[in-house]
Amino acid sequence: MKYIKLFIVTLMSFIFFTSSSYAESAKPMSKAEITALLSGKSYPLSGDNNYFYFEKNGKMIAQWEGKQETTTWKASKKGKVCYKLKLFGNKECLQLLKINDQEFYQVFYGKKRKMKVTDLKSGKIF
Repeated sequence: MKYIKLFIVTLMSFIFFTSSSYAESAKPMSKAEITALLSGKSYPLSGDNNYFYFEKNGKMIAQWEGKQETTTWKASKKGKVCYKLKLFGNKECLQLLKINDQEFYQVFYGKKRKMKVTDLKSGKIF
């Protein structure tokens, strides 16, 4: 009986910990996944009416606090999207970590922001 209880507790612990870690495990998106996710879409930033629009040809238009700037963007194999904007100063990179087919994390300066694929809108909306 003692071994059965131990087995049940071990099994329940395994199920709990593996299911919660699988639910939140995320891996860097591939270059192809990033390109498919972002191309032709407006990507919401923090605040009201702040967006990046990613064109398929590598051009990016940023709208931030009423100002706009055009630059280029590149996706890397390690799940990063990099660009350089005068609005923000230096070169910056966002990392995109895939949770599942509908959700991903945006990592920016070590802060994770959970997003849904549906948060991105088709076309340039600003």
